[in-house]
Amino acid sequence: MIEEAKSGNQQAFNQIIEHYTPFAYRLAYVILQNEQDAQDAVQDAFLRCYLKLASFHRNSTLQTWLYRVVVNCCTDILRKKQRDQSVCANLARENTFLENTNTVEENLDLKLDLKNILATFTPEYRATLVLYYGFGLKVREVAKTLGVPAGTVKSRLHTARKSIQKCLLRK
Repeated sequence: MIEEAKSGNQQAFNQIIEHYTPFAYRLAYVILQNEQDAQDAVQDAFLRCYLKLASFHRNSTLQTWLYRVVVNCCTDILRKKQRDQSVCANLARENTFLENTNTVEENLDLKLDLKNILATFTPEYRATLVLYYGFGLKVREVAKTLGVPAGTVKSRLHTARKSIQKCLLRK
């Protein structure tokens, strides 16, 4: 399908858009925490992909390439607005942060705590957490998507986990 789209087949590119829009939007929304900004980022990402489709080479997957473009578009939006948006990654579903014995009320409190804690992280850390925990990408996939070494991803995850644990223990 990608080869057809690269050769100018609009229908093939439309199929790519249909397939990846939910994933791209979810990623953009988690990073930006604003519906309109997320929609703008996704539209901009697909426009950039369309314009640069000829430069896509199979040394990465289309999904990884697209996620990288979405992250770049989100970063551009954050820079333009010069504000730090919070991210609500669904870390609460991770067993590391939830005990099965927690009540629904405790789980809701924990999700709110996590949202507030994550708001203190930089966009780079939030994107790392979202891709790893929210999308379930492997460390090397996160690294490729963000354009950083795998060691940087591991370091960010470790630092973020420690920071989250410290904040949660203070409560």
